[in-house]
Amino acid sequence: MTVGIAALDKATLGLHPLEQYEPLIGQAAASRIFKKADRVCDAHVIHVNSTFYGGGVSEILTPLTLMMNALGIETGWRQIQGTPAFFSCTKKIHNALQGERVAARSTTGPRRNSWPKPPRCCFQSTGPSRSAS
Repeated sequence: MTVGIAALDKATLGLHPLEQYEPLIGQAAASRIFKKADRVCDAHVIHVNSTFYGGGVSEILTPLTLMMNALGIETGWRQIQGTPAFFSCTKKIHNALQGERVAARSTTGPRRNSWPKPPRCCFQSTGPSRSAS
């Protein structure tokens, strides 16, 4: 059995419309989210993560990406690949943004390149893309 592209476009795995959250967050909060979505509906948002599955971030991004698209915000999700040194650096940036003190690297001594090759991005779309008219 083959599945046509049209069937894939209509798949709703993980999609929960904002209206389903209204009993949990209240009508006022849902209304604020709809208004904010209207203000940024012309934006194109790209979430970047190191994996499409497993872990908390991907568990959040699956429904969030679908919901943002349902609200009219063109949203995609890309996977980035890098070396362990690259992800060690990004983890330190993440921790610093969360308020952790991060020691600055010494500027004395020889500099070495931790990344012999730049990180690679997998530009595989998570949904239909809009074409410019």
